[in-house]
Amino acid sequence: MIKKLIYLLGVVVLIAGFLSYSPAVQAAATGVTLTASGATTVNVGEIKVIPTLTITDVTGAQIVDTNTLDIHINAATNAVWDITDTTAVITPSNPAHTFSATVSYTNTKTLRLTVSGTFAAAENATVSGLSYIGYTAVSGAQPLNFDVTGFDAGKAGAASTNIDVAVDAQSVLTTLTAVSVSAVVGTQTSYAVNFTVPDGGVIPADGKIVITFPAGFTVATDAISGAAGINGNFTIALATPVVTLTRAGGGPTNSIAGAKSLTLNKITNHATANSNYTVTVRTNTSADALLATANTAAFAVNPAAINNLACLGSGAPGSVYISWTVPVGATGGYSDSAKYSTSAITNDGQFNGATDIAAAAQWGNGTIGQSIGSMLVTGLDPLSTYFFNVKAKGAGTSISAISTPVSMTCTSGGAASSNTSQTSSSPASSIISPASGSTSKAEAAVTITGTSSDNGVSSIKKVEVSTDGGTTWAEAASVASNNSYGFSWTYNWAMPAEGPHTIKSRATNWVGVVETPGAGISLTVLSKSGIIYTGTSTPEQVVSQITSASSVAEIQAVIITLQTQLLDLLQQLLAMLTAQLQH
Repeated sequence: MIKKLIYLLGVVVLIAGFLSYSPAVQAAATGVTLTASGATTVNVGEIKVIPTLTITDVTGAQIVDTNTLDIHINAATNAVWDITDTTAVITPSNPAHTFSATVSYTNTKTLRLTVSGTFAAAENATVSGLSYIGYTAVSGAQPLNFDVTGFDAGKAGAASTNIDVAVDAQSVLTTLTAVSVSAVVGTQTSYAVNFTVPDGGVIPADGKIVITFPAGFTVATDAISGAAGINGNFTIALATPVVTLTRAGGGPTNSIAGAKSLTLNKITNHATANSNYTVTVRTNTSADALLATANTAAFAVNPAAINNLACLGSGAPGSVYISWTVPVGATGGYSDSAKYSTSAITNDGQFNGATDIAAAAQWGNGTIGQSIGSMLVTGLDPLSTYFFNVKAKGAGTSISAISTPVSMTCTSGGAASSNTSQTSSSPASSIISPASGSTSKAEAAVTITGTSSDNGVSSIKKVEVSTDGGTTWAEAASVASNNSYGFSWTYNWAMPAEGPHTIKSRATNWVGVVETPGAGISLTVLSKSGIIYTGTSTPEQVVSQITSASSVAEIQAVIITLQTQLLDLLQQLLAMLTAQLQH
């Protein structure tokens, strides 16, 4: 009997324990819960309407009149609220206890709902009509969090509120191009930037468009025009070579999928011609998180066009010379870019249909800013009229516009000469420094400078200098081209002998005509003592005169001349000694 009572007592205790546990399970459902009609997957760069959210006050009086309820997107989730959504669809279980349909955001991650009426136990309200925007990169599924004023803080929503950020086509802009008004090296121009935001993609109302030009380009954009497909204004921030456009004034709305176009002014092209330049365009959130991006196809910045193509005569039958000044950016030679035709070459179509000058494959680049010289074209019909045009090439496939004058013609050489023959060439040179009649210190180098020119029939190939009156010649160095088909030049005379000298110059052009030198200039090199040598002959010349004399009379004449010069030198020496004694 006692055993049975003990058994029954144990059963009673077990049941009591079970009953005491059950209310604790029910208590876990107190407070506020947040659920959704389904988890969300949003792509990078995509705007997506949220599933309907349900907010339930399980216990009652947790959601209190005039308080607020904040719903947070998890910090680990690469998504933000679309803050242009300021009106939500609110559906309460009790219309007297609800949220205001007007919503606000404390930041892009936090939605704020204002309570209207204190909720009773088990009452709820649903929220819909809002949107998420995915950005930057993939992030795993994370639930929404929420705060209830005065009660729950940082509470996690149900798994049904999870947001999963994935990568899809919305993260890549399409049909992206950057087209310049003038694709010429070093020029300031405008670029039309065109792209398409893919279906489901978005540029937020406060978002950014970041346009990055290649290193070496400079940006000074102060105006945006032709902003097709993007409403609102922009603020402009510049950090060469990047232009950042922030949508100003709240947009006022999102710019969603579709074709977009922007024209940026004051973009200066790279100073090097090449065909491998690309522009990167990306759309960002206001906090610079990436939405979508793409690069343009490679485009060219081309050399400047030749603007002084000239035809030069040739004495050889069926040949002519052509010349020009090498333009900025010309580094790629002239193979397949030098043409001739029997009809005018005034546009690209006619240029492409003209005949290649075969010899152009061996022509060098030339020096930018200087004459290319005279390039010989052969194989033409004698005494026939031809049209010529040359494009300058840069790196890659970059190439200039056609040269000017576009109607440049030339008659090829006949049996004797062409219409622009060597006889009409006029190479010329002149000495600028030192001045004629000046003196120079003994044992000091003398720098001789001058200039050269031609009449346009040809251009100057070289300038030579003689310091012995035209007996011997040495080539001068070119300094800079000029507009007279020639260049400035310099010559360093290292160790001039004491005494008088006659300095001359002569120019030779590319056709082969050599200038007949003029009288030149006179320069006297002083002796070490400072005595001016007044003789008309150098000591070497005097020795030569004596050894070559054919009679006693000629030798006497040389000696008489030397006596006169020696007397003059002695008078100078006496004057110098007198001056020293007086001091």
